[in-house]
Amino acid sequence: MMLAYSASSRGTVYRGRGENSTISTVLVVIYFMLMLFISGLSLFYTNFLQNISWIQYFNIPHYGFTALQHNEFLGQTFCTEHNTAEVSRCLNYVICTGEEFLIIQGIDLSSWGFWKNHVALSCIMIIFLSLTYVRLLYLKKKRHF
Repeated sequence: MMLAYSASSRGTVYRGRGENSTISTVLVVIYFMLMLFISGLSLFYTNFLQNISWIQYFNIPHYGFTALQHNEFLGQTFCTEHNTAEVSRCLNYVICTGEEFLIIQGIDLSSWGFWKNHVALSCIMIIFLSLTYVRLLYLKKKRHF
């Protein structure tokens, strides 16, 4: 829900004054396509993300996907036939627990690692809704008597 609210608040900034809906739609689509492209590149090219690490603070899908992965993979066991002594015998490419996957992805395993994504999405939503409110303050009001 936080991801949806943050994404929709991003779209309301562009439509705050009643401009053409095509332009605002194109701007929102360009933003999300660029952010999804950068998120995809960061999965395969870790050096790429280091060069533009500042962009993660504007990347709404990054926070949503990170929170989803933390929620879904933490505490999962994929190799149930292996006990803890046999896990060391697994091949290098075998991931037996969700924690191993999260560590490989560079996600913090603490509870703050999960909640910081929600805090970031909340801050993004509040900022964009505040900008929308400020833009609507200057809208000329039509009076109908």
